[in-house]
Amino acid sequence: SKLMPRAKRRQSDHTPNKSQDDSAESSSTFAAALSSYEDAVLSKQNDTLLKLDSWYRGDFPLALTARKPAFATKEELADVVRWKLSRGKWRPRLQQLAESNSADDVRKATETAFAALPDVKAAITALGSLKGVGPATATAVLSAFSENVPFMSDEAMIAVGMPVPLQYTVSSCLAYIDRLRLKMSQLRAEDKATWTERAFERALWAEAVLQAPPKAARKRSKR
Repeated sequence: SKLMPRAKRRQSDHTPNKSQDDSAESSSTFAAALSSYEDAVLSKQNDTLLKLDSWYRGDFPLALTARKPAFATKEELADVVRWKLSRGKWRPRLQQLAESNSADDVRKATETAFAALPDVKAAITALGSLKGVGPATATAVLSAFSENVPFMSDEAMIAVGMPVPLQYTVSSCLAYIDRLRLKMSQLRAEDKATWTERAFERALWAEAVLQAPPKAARKRSKR
């Protein structure tokens, strides 16, 4: 007699209509978040980020795809790292390391990485030969070139359920991409929207940033 209530609970927990309603609601939420991406950037109150984000989403991808074969320059790598750090946590040492790479090394590594896609692991490994370029920075470079690679932002990693404290290894990066693609495919099945990994990460990031309390409120809460 004790088994009956358990069976009923399992059925109610996995009712198809409930799952579909939740997915549909989430889909509209993320679509709204993506449309608010620029507002999220503005909310960071960082002039460097504002300028670099426009370049990162506009001129930079166009420049990469115009080159045959595609590659990034030393200056572009430095700007990608500056964009990444401005969007998240500023780490001066990482910026210095990235800028210490030679122009030739950056060209060779990025050319190899872009050519390796869609094998993300191989592409990240190629970029890992550069100083100051770990998996997260590698995805920032790759995402500018391919809309099928999401940037490994802390906000997106947490949103797709990656374990905390977050790990920044190649295996964690691949697990994050798998989780993001699964979540993205579920939303696509609900509303038939065309999501790319790059766009979905931006929606997750924007949602997290816009929901975060203002800087002043965060400072007060730490006291």
